Amino acid sequence: MTGIRYKLAGARRAVVAKGAVFFKWLYAAIASLGLPGLTMISYRQFAEISSCPSFGIVPACYVLLICYGAIFLSAFLPDARRAGLFWPGWIVVFVAAALGSSLEFAGHVTCPRSAGGTPTCYFSLVMAVSILASYLTASWIAVRSATNSNMSDDANV
Repeated sequence: MTGIRYKLAGARRAVVAKGAVFFKWLYAAIASLGLPGLTMISYRQFAEISSCPSFGIVPACYVLLICYGAIFLSAFLPDARRAGLFWPGWIVVFVAAALGSSLEFAGHVTCPRSAGGTPTCYFSLVMAVSILASYLTASWIAVRSATNSNMSDDANV
């Protein structure tokens, strides 16, 4: 009976680990969706075709491109180092998107527009919230999996 329980616990850990990997890939994929658009906006800023708002003297599109890149790259780091790259990037993206969206709702045109005329900060805000949900879900699954595996390993000793 103990052998069957051990095999089931191992299979369950494998399924849970796959769930954590799925959500890690999901937030990387969502972050990667922002990279082409921000690259285009950054190029247009560099070529002086259009302008994006600035953080001091640095255009926000440059900063956000780096931050979305950091979020994307964090998915490929070991668990112990992931948060150190994810959180600074996500906080900047979220604050910029929330601030830009708030200003747009108040009637101040601040964000570059998409081809359809929608302020891009709206898309960025939705993406930031989606990335956070995926990141926290992946982290929760990983922690829960580690906790449960320690409990089942202790029970089988």
